[in-house]
Amino acid sequence: MCVEYTMMAMQGDVDPDCSISIKVIEARDLIAADAGGTSDPYVKIEFDGKVYKTGTRFKTLDPVWNEKFEYVTLGTNTQGILRFEVFDYDLVGSDDALGHCMIKVGFRVWGSRDLGFRVRGFGIWG
Repeated sequence: MCVEYTMMAMQGDVDPDCSISIKVIEARDLIAADAGGTSDPYVKIEFDGKVYKTGTRFKTLDPVWNEKFEYVTLGTNTQGILRFEVFDYDLVGSDDALGHCMIKVGFRVWGSRDLGFRVRGFGIWG
């Protein structure tokens, strides 16, 4: 899965004082969870208790999202964790988990990062 995130200080004396922009770009070679040999993937992104979700891409193992999300937080939140979970949408029953990854944000580093990681395993990068 390919993700880009940017951390920026907010202007003025505001609280929270930092924004994190996340762009979920794409994934490749996902697990086939449906009988037809494909999946209907979407990504859930969680940070600081707030959850966003991409749109579902139907019948593909190589989805492209190019969707952006924004979180606001305190610049002192040096232990912040971004959690990405990829699911296969199911019309009936609960959605199937395809994988997840967690990234330690590390507010000591400002600017942009492009990230590519496998979601089948578990890891923390930062």
